[in-house]
Amino acid sequence: MVLALVAMSLPGGGHAQSVPDGTDDTLATPVSADAPVDPATQDPYPVDDLKGPNDTVTAPQQPPVGLALRPAIDPTPLRTVVRPVDPQQSAKLPVTGPIPQAVDREGDARAEYDPIGLKVGSFTVNVTSTSGVGYTHHSTSGNEVYLRSSGEVTGKSDWDSNSVDFTLRGAIKRSVSGTDELKPEGDAILNGSFAITDVDRLLAGVAWTLRDDDDTTGNIHTFSGTVGYERSAGLIGLRSSFGVDRSLYDKGADRDNTTLSGSLRLSLDSGAVVEPFVEGGVFTRLFDAHTDSNGYRRSGIGGELKGGFTIDDGPVTGEISAGYALEDVDDPALQDIRGFIVDGKINWAATELTTVSATLATSLDPTTSAGVSGTVTREGTVSVQYALAPNAYVFGGGGLSFKDYVGSSQSELTSTLTAGAGYRLNRTVELGLTATHKMVDASTSGGDYTESSVEATLTLRH
Repeated sequence: MVLALVAMSLPGGGHAQSVPDGTDDTLATPVSADAPVDPATQDPYPVDDLKGPNDTVTAPQQPPVGLALRPAIDPTPLRTVVRPVDPQQSAKLPVTGPIPQAVDREGDARAEYDPIGLKVGSFTVNVTSTSGVGYTHHSTSGNEVYLRSSGEVTGKSDWDSNSVDFTLRGAIKRSVSGTDELKPEGDAILNGSFAITDVDRLLAGVAWTLRDDDDTTGNIHTFSGTVGYERSAGLIGLRSSFGVDRSLYDKGADRDNTTLSGSLRLSLDSGAVVEPFVEGGVFTRLFDAHTDSNGYRRSGIGGELKGGFTIDDGPVTGEISAGYALEDVDDPALQDIRGFIVDGKINWAATELTTVSATLATSLDPTTSAGVSGTVTREGTVSVQYALAPNAYVFGGGGLSFKDYVGSSQSELTSTLTAGAGYRLNRTVELGLTATHKMVDASTSGGDYTESSVEATLTLRH
């Protein structure tokens, strides 16, 4: 699981409801042509129409300078390639996220089905629970009927210049027939962003994640901590971070390790639609055991350098980058882990009813296989979601993941196709249906398999 290090949708047909007859849709208060402009929205501040001609109109205080490099873009966490990408989780329920939001009345109609959340002090808290029942056909393991449950609590402060947000999440998958398995997962994440000055900001976060990797390594616990600094002033923006990740394996204690990593990004912060940046990172991976069960010294040091650009033209937001990474493993009998890397996330509001999302990620991961230094995994996903009505949507997508075993001819290509639909009865209750087909093409004998599943879910939101 990638620790979030920083706090961080062209017109078409719609489902908007018509304005009732007699409704005055003009501005409630007149706006002067010379009124000051809100720099965040480019909308004029309204002038109080109750003031007399001799009264002095004082514009509201200007908000502080944007604290992210690009305020309209949720900044991507500064993550070195040794900080693992969130895997295809076994217990994670299908994505039945928010219906594509549009401006004007189209978005207002959908907002009638969004959860309001709970106000707890200065925090807005949202609670979600999902239950699912599914059927899977595996080409080698046979058929399985299973139950899945997940719960999530998120909260975010409403402070003016500082912010704190948290996420508590748990999920479990249990077989009721067929394959005997019990796969738990969980996350506990706390992030903070604190203003030092109008242009300087301190970032901090801690996290714990639990994942089920495979039958060999079992559960993986990762404890993470991050501190960072961000400066947004003048033409050059700066973001830096330092992270510590402690990974513990239920099976194979010789894989237990601690990773120290640091990143620095310099960005051309000119306010243009497309802005370039360059980002570098260094890291060291320290294993608890001096040698693993095969006698190899697995600790090492490395780094990465990549360049890319952010984009923010309204319908399209996000960033993409490419570069090169290298990890020098201590044992001379093992090859260095190196290769081309890609990273990024793009969101595109294609129409008022359609959104498209794409992600790219690369990670270098350790292993204890004899003669193998580690793995380089490159993966990408694309998903499309279309709103059939203010409370109904369909979605589909696919993904590719290629895992290369360094020091061996072994490789693994995984492709996934997903389609489904969601229907919200009200703000609280949502029904979902998802179908997934997974194909694994492995270079090793007997490693190929296919897996098809269909799952129905019930989600409750508050």
